[in-house]
Amino acid sequence: MLNALNDELVISFVSAFLSLLIAVFITFRLVSNRARIFTHAFKVLNDITCLGLSILIWSYFPNKWTVFILLVLNGFLHGTYRLFTSMNVSDKRFRLMILSFGKTHREYAWFLLNLHKKIIVSIFLKLSIIFVISSILSIYQYNRDLGFLAVLVGLINSLLETD
Repeated sequence: MLNALNDELVISFVSAFLSLLIAVFITFRLVSNRARIFTHAFKVLNDITCLGLSILIWSYFPNKWTVFILLVLNGFLHGTYRLFTSMNVSDKRFRLMILSFGKTHREYAWFLLNLHKKIIVSIFLKLSIIFVISSILSIYQYNRDLGFLAVLVGLINSLLETD
């Protein structure tokens, strides 16, 4: 029992770290290439939906590699949405000011990543906690009902735009 819990903790932390690392790289590439991304479709990936999907992943898939890959995908989508929306909030005048100093778009993207270090750390901690809680909740008898309920509540939250 303790060994299985240790495996689940390692899978949770490594998948959270790897998914956030990929999310930071993709966000850096999108910001440095001046891509216009509409994040309205990603609004359904709020914290409650991510928790519900993680519970469903832990409860439906017995293979740990499949769980790892799906958790990385779940965390990547959630982390990319959170990071890109927090970086996209910056004012266009601020962007023009940085670029008028002779900085390139790549340097501007690097500056934004350095500016949002605390948000990156908080996203990692949030994903780690979500994955650990979902692995613990997947042991219970009604884990699938709880997962579907969390996904449903997360979708309703995103539709009502309360997030």
